[in-house]
Amino acid sequence: MLDAGLDYLNAADAALLGSAAQGECLRALGRANAKFTAAHAALVRAFDAAGGPEADGYPTPRAWLTARTRITKGAANEAVKWERTLARHPKLAAGLAAEEISPSWAAKIAAWNGRLPEAEIDGADEILLQVGPARGAPPGAPGGPGPADLEKNGWPVWGPGAMAGRHLRRRGQGER
Repeated sequence: MLDAGLDYLNAADAALLGSAAQGECLRALGRANAKFTAAHAALVRAFDAAGGPEADGYPTPRAWLTARTRITKGAANEAVKWERTLARHPKLAAGLAAEEISPSWAAKIAAWNGRLPEAEIDGADEILLQVGPARGAPPGAPGGPGPADLEKNGWPVWGPGAMAGRHLRRRGQGER
């Protein structure tokens, strides 16, 4: 079914679809990309854990992917990187599978939260999944988190008057 849908889109003249249909196709492909990323990472992890690459004569999943799926070493590195990232960030994997987050936002959140102690990663991922721009709309935009959502999760809210009473002054040369 997936192949049939992609074959249809590849054969269609995208210019004739109209902007509304083009936009919906782009949103659908974005959702499919999120699900694909989660599924692919889970399969690479399971295949490696089961000894699949070694059973087929390859030392690593990266080597197997390069040889058997006709992708470059760089793409194989990226696939293994996603496998490791989502293993460390199960909330992000679930968000991708549920179409709640895009792969680009998952990578950004993983980079931010990957610096935290292991015990704090899940909680931090959950907060950013609930109120961050990864939900599809930036703070303050329609459908995005509002100031109350951000405050209740401990995020600073900058709005009118937030800098009242604060002053910046540029120091001159030699001033400390």
